[in-house]
Amino acid sequence: FIIILYGPIYGNYTVNRIRSAFEFSDDASMSVRDVNRASIQPYIHKHPMGGGVMTSGTAGVTYNPQHRLAGFPPDSGMLRMAIEQGPIGLIFICIYYFVILKVCISKFYRNKDPLLRNYYLALTGVYFTIFVAEFTQEIIGQLPSSLLFYSLLAIIVKLDKIDLSTNNSN
Repeated sequence: FIIILYGPIYGNYTVNRIRSAFEFSDDASMSVRDVNRASIQPYIHKHPMGGGVMTSGTAGVTYNPQHRLAGFPPDSGMLRMAIEQGPIGLIFICIYYFVILKVCISKFYRNKDPLLRNYYLALTGVYFTIFVAEFTQEIIGQLPSSLLFYSLLAIIVKLDKIDLSTNNSN
């Protein structure tokens, strides 16, 4: 990590992107995002139910081209939820995320099987990182990660009913 940040690598685009993420100086991209967030806040305050699903970003241009949010670039999943579903929808989504984490943690403490406890601990870690990443990027709406998200929810529901005891009769 230190070699990537401070090493003598100058022409690589990926390394430059990683370095720019950890340079807390004047970042032009971050300034544009701050201006966009500040410009959309009055809209969020005036529309407690939001503008509607698929009204922002490129999906808004495709499906709702006359909408005020069409083409507005939401830079994170939480901002997209705030402008499309409003503060009320954002509160419901945050409660949904909280309940998922609460169920994982409570099942971890209720279970006595060390293997199941490890599974619940891993599921808690995966969901926590997904929810933190949702603050900076849209994670759950994207196809590969949404498959992971919802299939792990099914595992949380069914994991208590799976018998993990194995008979080694070989």
